Amino acid sequence: MQDYSNRYHALKRLASVLQGRVQNRGGNVQQRAIYEAIKSRAHELAFDEVIHDHPVALLPGSSRKTHKVDIWIQKGQYITAINVKSAGTNNTESADGIIAEYKHYLSSIESLYPQHTVSYEILKLDWAKNCDKSNYRKFQLLAETVPTHDTKSWLQAHGISMEEIEAYKHQQVVEDAELHLESFISVEKLYEAYH
Repeated sequence: MQDYSNRYHALKRLASVLQGRVQNRGGNVQQRAIYEAIKSRAHELAFDEVIHDHPVALLPGSSRKTHKVDIWIQKGQYITAINVKSAGTNNTESADGIIAEYKHYLSSIESLYPQHTVSYEILKLDWAKNCDKSNYRKFQLLAETVPTHDTKSWLQAHGISMEEIEAYKHQQVVEDAELHLESFISVEKLYEAYH
């Protein structure tokens, strides 16, 4: 019987690099790029403050003590807390649990900023294309409670190009993944095999 141990571990390492460096990091790079794009237009959009990963102390009733708001926008007496979501769904989460979680975030922010009008909103990648699919049902329910916007549409409405953000994400992720892959595989051969 042939020993597949080395092949298995090589494929496992490849999968690990691709999952971590492409999928996971891609989401982080995209979120940061969206923040940077909003921040760069803050003056034109009359935003007083735009913050990335703004920590918020949570009210009792949660297992966590703080929550990081992906993008925090303050405009006068208005605060918009934005959670940036990928196109994927987590089928282990219940709609009720997600709704309760976002309501808790909102009430925590409102308690910290009682003089402000606060909204907690979601930017969901490909929301317009996927919102009627059955696996998006929990997001449909969530959208009834928490304003949910298609990321591309929201950005376009604010004069920001999603295509530029995607191009930047692709460049950053490819360069980073190639750097890590080169330590154990020929990236050129990988690309040749793909075509």
